[in-house]
Amino acid sequence: DVALVSCFFVNLISLDLCGCDDLHDIAFATIGPALPQLLHLSARGCRDISDRGLAVLLQHCRQLRTLELGWCDISDRGLRPLEHIASTLQRLDLS
Repeated sequence: DVALVSCFFVNLISLDLCGCDDLHDIAFATIGPALPQLLHLSARGCRDISDRGLAVLLQHCRQLRTLELGWCDISDRGLRPLEHIASTLQRLDLS
């Protein structure tokens, strides 16, 4: 459960959720406030993560260096909040 990980492992800087196909926007809404220090996040294959979830996550995780969102339900418009982390983001994978 993502909520448990976020609560118990508060010092995480890297989180790989690849293939967690039962992950929804609410998970990103939990991860963001709980783990604002995240540097690397992979959510490749999390098809139920949408523009809304990404926007909430990026309100809190402003230090992200690597973000993998391949096969997520992110539209071109949903990428706009990336401007909040433009100065720290080094790798973005949308494939």
